[in-house]
Amino acid sequence: QHQDGAHAADAREPVDEQRPGDEQSDPQEQRQHDRALEPDQQPKYLNSPETAIYSKSRTLYGLNLTKAHIRRLGYAVLVEGYFDFAQLLQAGVLPVVASCGTALTVQQVHLLRRFTSKVILSFDPDTAGRDAAVRSCELLVTEGFDVNVAVLPPGEDPDAIVRRHGRERYQERLRSSQPYLEYLLDRGAAEQNLQTDEGRRRFLNDMLAVAARIPDSAGRDQFADRLAHKARITEDVIRAEIRKAAVGRRTTLTSRELPGFGLVRQAEKGLLWALVHDPAEGLDA
Repeated sequence: QHQDGAHAADAREPVDEQRPGDEQSDPQEQRQHDRALEPDQQPKYLNSPETAIYSKSRTLYGLNLTKAHIRRLGYAVLVEGYFDFAQLLQAGVLPVVASCGTALTVQQVHLLRRFTSKVILSFDPDTAGRDAAVRSCELLVTEGFDVNVAVLPPGEDPDAIVRRHGRERYQERLRSSQPYLEYLLDRGAAEQNLQTDEGRRRFLNDMLAVAARIPDSAGRDQFADRLAHKARITEDVIRAEIRKAAVGRRTTLTSRELPGFGLVRQAEKGLLWALVHDPAEGLDA
């Protein structure tokens, strides 16, 4: 069973309803918007087919109800689905808008840009939600947005957090949201074993693809410093690889270009030996 969650905050039955976020729709055009109630139900969001009148890719759900709050507060909280939107709005999280349970599109981004240039992404913490957050971040940044990501506990979406723990718990997550580059670094590091050369190389290759899309050199250098700290490689090596990646859009690193743990340790041993046995030559090195 799927159930609509956007018509009312406490909806209990599936209903056909006019979309609150679609100001261009024919008043007679009715659509069904369903949301799964059980964790194992698929798909999680189920929409009516698109028509010439109704297009999910051009609609931000609930924007007509919250655009004034978004403009006044200077940011938007972007969620995935109808229940998330309805629960946050009734709890008083006012600058919220939803992407209709679909991948964020350029048309939706341009629509949102009319009201703010700052977005806090608050997607589900499952794999699909994390992947959608990454894609949305890249799109939003490309379009000139300042983007943060609110990281939610496993198994809890915005709707669930507010219902179980209250608005203040959710707002704490918004206040502690990460800039999207920090989010990507943390996520990338968590997916690889940075104690091994192979894990570090995979991590760096993933992050080079991110760095190559950063438009300004100052931003790339800042990202390089954070990346070097995560991977425990000198900033100069990382900056050089990022510059090459940005110029040639080369986003892979070979094992020859990456100093391995073994090589670094051997060099350190050699330096210590020189300092003990020939201090003058060791200091010159």
